Amino acid sequence: MNSSSYLSYFITLPFVKPKKKEIPKEGEGGGRNVVSPLEEGDERLRAEVYRTIISRYQDLIEERESRSIAELNSLIKPDHPAISSLRERVIGEFHPYLYNKDFLSAVEKAVGLLNEIKPIQLPVNFWLSFDEILSLKAADDMDKAILLCSLLRALESDNSTVLVTESKQPYVLFEFNGRFHLINVLSGSATEGTREEVLGTLGEDKPLYAFNDKNYEDYREGEA
Repeated sequence: MNSSSYLSYFITLPFVKPKKKEIPKEGEGGGRNVVSPLEEGDERLRAEVYRTIISRYQDLIEERESRSIAELNSLIKPDHPAISSLRERVIGEFHPYLYNKDFLSAVEKAVGLLNEIKPIQLPVNFWLSFDEILSLKAADDMDKAILLCSLLRALESDNSTVLVTESKQPYVLFEFNGRFHLINVLSGSATEGTREEVLGTLGEDKPLYAFNDKNYEDYREGEA
């Protein structure tokens, strides 16, 4: 996916990035009414225009942005330059960073960075890139989970996964020193215990599947 190409497409649409034009004076232009371009300060109206354009092309966007289960693994990118930059921010206070000793402290710092990203609900199904997330300082729950999982993988956690429940709510699940940790990306809170204990905190919202860049696990397998 190259989501920046889709953003560029919409940014160049009329009304989104209007070319500066000289507005005819009253009486010019054959007597036609002249509509002024949106004023710079009218952000609410500008947002509504953007929403109208996006809604018109919603089906096209979601068709291009759709991901099959087999492609989910490709979303986790521990070697991405943006993730590498975040990793350096996280481990900057460790001299040196040692996974067996420092990982849980690094997770706390990673979640702190995640909490700097404002949660939003996108009007269409659209995958933001890591660069876009960090530039906008905003993302939906799934994009935040994918970013956090990629960062934990970059911090040497082989088993960190994005876990998605039946309600489509994403979490980040990992095991460290025999204990499992389930991170709620919306609140930043974490639950620790056995695998059964942390998954039990989901209540009726059962796990559906989990994935990282190496593996995919379907929790529905073996169900009657």
